[in-house]
Amino acid sequence: MLLLMPPVCPEETFTREQMERAICEDKALFRVHPKEYAAPLHVWMYDWMLDVLTESRTPLLVSLQELNLNDAAAVKTRYPDLRLIITNTDQWLNRQYVQFAQYFSNVYFDTCNTIEYFGIENMTGFTPTASSMISSWPATPGRPSLPTTPRTSGL
Repeated sequence: MLLLMPPVCPEETFTREQMERAICEDKALFRVHPKEYAAPLHVWMYDWMLDVLTESRTPLLVSLQELNLNDAAAVKTRYPDLRLIITNTDQWLNRQYVQFAQYFSNVYFDTCNTIEYFGIENMTGFTPTASSMISSWPATPGRPSLPTTPRTSGL
């Protein structure tokens, strides 16, 4: 997993060529940390990086605790095909992010922290469309693929 910082300081970010090479070599899974690194998820801050992620269909991960849904909504409005994976989700904030997934396509959830009784079952009931279904996203060798159906069996 690679930290994605806005293209400001060359020593802490990727060039377009470096990003594209990492993606082509199947090593790319990019994550932003808007609060921790004071780099909000704004279209104007990440600019061409969002183009690269969208065009390559490479997912962008962000923790729910660091995500401002207004910022994410602006990004998803400009880049509707960007695959956004929200991590560190739990049932208690579902009013916000489940409605976000109902409104925007290509939004996924990493549910590995959802430990509430019937938490995953409750959340999957709120997101009926395939593009916004809540799923655990397994770490697999090679290029990861996003799930197209919820993984609720065997829970």
